[in-house]
Amino acid sequence: AAPRVDPLPSGLPHYWTRSIGAEWVASRLSVLARTHRLVTVHGPGGSGKTRLAVDVARALCDTQALDLQQLDAVPRFDRVTFVPLVDCVNAAQTLDALCAALHLEASAGHAHVRIGAALSGGRTLLVLDNLEQLDAQAGQEVARLLAAVSGLHVLATSRMLLELDGEQAFELDGLALPPPQSSLEEAAINPAVMLFVDRARAARADFHLRAPQLRPVVELVRLLGGMPLAIELAASRLRSLSPTELLQRLSVHAGTPMLDLLSRSALRTTANSRHASMRHVVGWSWRQLSADQAALMRAMTVFSTAAQLPAVAAVAGLPVPRTQVLLDTLCDACLVRQAPDLQGRPRYALPQPVREYASESWAADEARQARQRLRQWLTDLVSDARARGLATVAATIAPELAHVHASLLSAAADGQGAAALQLAVTLRSYWDADDLPTSCLLALQQCLPGLPPTQQDSAHLSDAHELLSMGFASAGQTALATTHAEAAIACARQAGDERRLALALTRWVWALYTAGRFETETLLHTLAEARVLAQRSGDVTAQAMVLRVQATLVSNLQLDYAGAERLSEQGQQLWQQAGNPAMARVCLLNRAIMWAWQGLEEKALPVIEECAAAALADGDWVGVLAAARQSGRVCMRLRRWPQALAALRHAVHVGWQRRYGRGLANALLNIPEALLMAGQSEAAARLHGFALAHWARLYGTINPIEAAEQRRTRRLLRLRLGSARAEALRVQGVAMELAVAVELALAPDALDAANAVDAG
Repeated sequence: AAPRVDPLPSGLPHYWTRSIGAEWVASRLSVLARTHRLVTVHGPGGSGKTRLAVDVARALCDTQALDLQQLDAVPRFDRVTFVPLVDCVNAAQTLDALCAALHLEASAGHAHVRIGAALSGGRTLLVLDNLEQLDAQAGQEVARLLAAVSGLHVLATSRMLLELDGEQAFELDGLALPPPQSSLEEAAINPAVMLFVDRARAARADFHLRAPQLRPVVELVRLLGGMPLAIELAASRLRSLSPTELLQRLSVHAGTPMLDLLSRSALRTTANSRHASMRHVVGWSWRQLSADQAALMRAMTVFSTAAQLPAVAAVAGLPVPRTQVLLDTLCDACLVRQAPDLQGRPRYALPQPVREYASESWAADEARQARQRLRQWLTDLVSDARARGLATVAATIAPELAHVHASLLSAAADGQGAAALQLAVTLRSYWDADDLPTSCLLALQQCLPGLPPTQQDSAHLSDAHELLSMGFASAGQTALATTHAEAAIACARQAGDERRLALALTRWVWALYTAGRFETETLLHTLAEARVLAQRSGDVTAQAMVLRVQATLVSNLQLDYAGAERLSEQGQQLWQQAGNPAMARVCLLNRAIMWAWQGLEEKALPVIEECAAAALADGDWVGVLAAARQSGRVCMRLRRWPQALAALRHAVHVGWQRRYGRGLANALLNIPEALLMAGQSEAAARLHGFALAHWARLYGTINPIEAAEQRRTRRLLRLRLGSARAEALRVQGVAMELAVAVELALAPDALDAANAVDAG
């Protein structure tokens, strides 16, 4: 006989598409077909728990959906009943809802006894929907029913686990995400993308996933974490926005809150209004929190990315054990996500809609105090790492870099300029290998006028100006770099500090060099003075820094490769003595390049590869980029074109992903020749035009070695394409945006990508 099926809900949100329905229902069938009597589909609001549970229930009622070979092994249910508990809080309300769903008439008997009698004598599946708001006594009523009725199975949906004996949790946390660089074919079969396209067509019948929409659609579903409700709500916005415009508005720093965009323009008929917007979804869960849980989540809004436990405890002002307990409960409620970092340590993050909701209820003074506690925690973390050696600083701070940047950006508005400058200067050795973003540099510059008198002594100001000069030079802001270098020199002279003066003079030379002011005699004379000062001060780091810049000038301006190699070797020894392996590796890499420029490419290449591997192991992405770029240049000298192109593409990719402006600009200068020799002449011509113009905008004149390489590339392009065609493509390249140029450089077939740019 067919099982009795009490009405299952219809009109549920369209979370699950045909592409994944059958596969996911079958996986749930296999769970229920085993001996487990309590299965909880556990996940955040909007992940499709109700829809999935209903689909499973329907499949269990349909003998056609079951594998005939398994019918004997999987006992069928005699009754399937759906019980909505969204409006229930306590045990009495829960039992009343069960009675109503089972069509039990009111009587004097106890509800629990009547329900047990109605379910006895057969196998019943109860689909209990939305249990997260039930109190502990209501949960115990479910446990009592399971104990009293041997044939009862429960399939529950909840944002929190029930914590009952025998409970089998099935985590549901978003659809599988497409890789960032998905092809059109890969994206077309990805569940998250398929759901977006399906819902986009409901909003706009003419929507199709084509090449121009591929990147923004992939980034959209990744930004939304594959959450079905968020994807559906975002896709509904395509009535008035393109995918690119929607992505821009939903991005974290766009100034348009995700909560406001992820909502229905008009409330449609759904099972309940909680799915009308992400604000409703998050608000429902928020109302279940205790005061301590809500306070912790508000404190976590200062983090733009995942944070480790001690950082969360610091910003919340709580002991670590208490913070751990609260985080565990919030993870169980699917309001906080936990994931291990590269070292295997757990990190905690708020999903962006939750972060926005929490920040709306937080007073400005409380937020300011939490950010201040974060700056202090970071400063203490760096100070402790420095006490254990420079190598430890890099390993310690790299995972916290996003928090450092955020702390610097908010310092001036918080009235914490002195704390931000202290943090940045404390990390001085780290910035030698990793650029400060321009936005952070500008924020730090804004902090200088507001320093308290105790921080306005010449030594402190010299450190701050020298750091800003270094950063602005790398960012292409050479006028600001020169201004801050001159201020650092003046402050160091006033303080009578030879070490600081040596560093300030070296920074001034570097600022002029990056500005294209190749006044060789003046620059080298100033460096000679700086070297004497550094030696007199006895500071190993200052001596090594002077040698590094000296080697660069001797190589690129005097073309004395043997002399530059000797200077780099001395610098390498000093950096090793100072306990800074990253900078020692920079000098070793420079030595290898000098060997190559002297015709010893086969000697140089293994050393460059060794530097690349060590940088990658240390998480030194600036070092990875530099080694990849130099590997590409040496491979071009050896006429190993595919290897050269692969290395330079890797350098471009790292520079773009990590936002390393100067390293990316260098890689873009070098890649056109590799593309040309790989037969991709038109893409090479466009990139050649872009790279020269991009460098000129940021850094002015290129050095003599790079200039000679660019002249050679230009001659080869004219020979391959003809002067007129090469010039026309060069002009097109000058007008390109940086993102387009990077996409062209990284395209698997750059010739096809170039033609696509033409068509666009």
